[in-house]
Amino acid sequence: MASYDYGAGPVFNNDAARAHWWGVEAGASRLFWEKLRISLGAEVRQGSELKMTNYDLNPFTSYLDVKGDETVIGSYADSHWQITKSLSLSGGVRWDHYESFGNTINPRAALIWKPREGTTLKLLYGQMGQRPRGARKLHAAGGDGHDDGHEAQQFPAQCRQGARERAAVARQGLRQP
Repeated sequence: MASYDYGAGPVFNNDAARAHWWGVEAGASRLFWEKLRISLGAEVRQGSELKMTNYDLNPFTSYLDVKGDETVIGSYADSHWQITKSLSLSGGVRWDHYESFGNTINPRAALIWKPREGTTLKLLYGQMGQRPRGARKLHAAGGDGHDDGHEAQQFPAQCRQGARERAAVARQGLRQP
């Protein structure tokens, strides 16, 4: 519950979401040539009794009232190559199919260097396809329910000394299809 004052007194707004989820995942991993680990996996998630609401209390005004179920099916492939004792390369891709939205394909990669004990430098790349959320689906494009989701890309660099992050630099992008 939140309260907003638009000059004519406070407006109390309730924004709520509820869902029940269950899922199953299976994966396998194998080491090749003592330096390359390949992992494959798949999962299924089922959301039931999904409910999202948003409304003002007084005067009562409903902005969102969504109910439904959703199934998500996904699979992934991941690899980790230990190039030298202090340098490794990791990469992978994940595919998800959302019953309500469609497909997303999300690659990622990392170059990891450990120049000395307790110090780690990472160059990372990641892409994430974001499915539309119920609220965005109803409020997008003037309330006609059209929302194609978005795609986010990240290019962070990190330096860790011990358990603490000493420095981090990141470039992020967001693209609407």
